[in-house]
Amino acid sequence: WKKGLTGVPYIDACQRELETTGWLAYKGRKTSAHFLVFDLWMDWRIGAFHDEETLFDYDFAMNYGNWAVVSKIGNGGASAWDGSREFDPEHIDLRWKLRAEQRNDPSGNYIRKWIPELKNVPDKHIHTPWYMTEEEMKASQCVLGTDYPKSLVGPLELESCQPQPW
Repeated sequence: WKKGLTGVPYIDACQRELETTGWLAYKGRKTSAHFLVFDLWMDWRIGAFHDEETLFDYDFAMNYGNWAVVSKIGNGGASAWDGSREFDPEHIDLRWKLRAEQRNDPSGNYIRKWIPELKNVPDKHIHTPWYMTEEEMKASQCVLGTDYPKSLVGPLELESCQPQPW
């Protein structure tokens, strides 16, 4: 996660931008934090400590406040340090976040900027490289598991995450 090697392109792009520049936009901070806590089931403090050491605009109250909000500390946890007990085995929240990013940046310019391994991946797979066929992987010079990691959370289906009319 810290090095941007999760196999989930948007998360990896966020982490690589942070590692390279010391900065990450708020949306990326929240999405990457949510991924660490609710999809990888890691202690939120690992992320908070990492951001403390990495962010050039680090502020104690903002950093720990944001991590507390993302990890839902005090909302169902046994104590203030435990955080949420929510379990999302289908990664629904992550899928919705990634689908929003896919709709916002369909050609994956942000991903391509920070993940050179994916530069030749077709637009239709830039957010979901796990759907590439063996032939597409070879043609794009990006074989999952060799040139770019396989997703730590498995293949995520994004197409069914459609905004609902209110």
